[in-house]
Amino acid sequence: MIGVYGLGNVLLCDDGFGPSAVRRLEARYVFPDEAVMLKDLGTPGLDLAYHLLDLDLLLFLDTLSLDEAPGSIHVLDKADLLREDVQGLRQSTHEAGIREAIQTVDLVGRGPAEIRFFGVVPECLESGVGLS
Repeated sequence: MIGVYGLGNVLLCDDGFGPSAVRRLEARYVFPDEAVMLKDLGTPGLDLAYHLLDLDLLLFLDTLSLDEAPGSIHVLDKADLLREDVQGLRQSTHEAGIREAIQTVDLVGRGPAEIRFFGVVPECLESGVGLS
């Protein structure tokens, strides 16, 4: 099974990239239910690990806070996400702990073998709806 998960807060302008991308994929393409799972996870907390169970491939769509040009795309793999010094990922306690979720599902032997994180550098993270 392939999981395509959008992460982000749609009330903070470009932080809504992940959920917006998932909605666009759903509107424009038909994916077989038994092969692809599209989900807008918003800003998950401790429940993120549950969504990672038993996937073969996981694709995250989210913003990545880097000092780069807005709109630039960066792709991280599973090894990158597991590094403690990975830059730009969500860091606060009320946001997704991607590294911890991956470690948890790997610990029980039910984590995805392959993961790609597609991060877009945001231009605007202020309150508001819609992408810049």
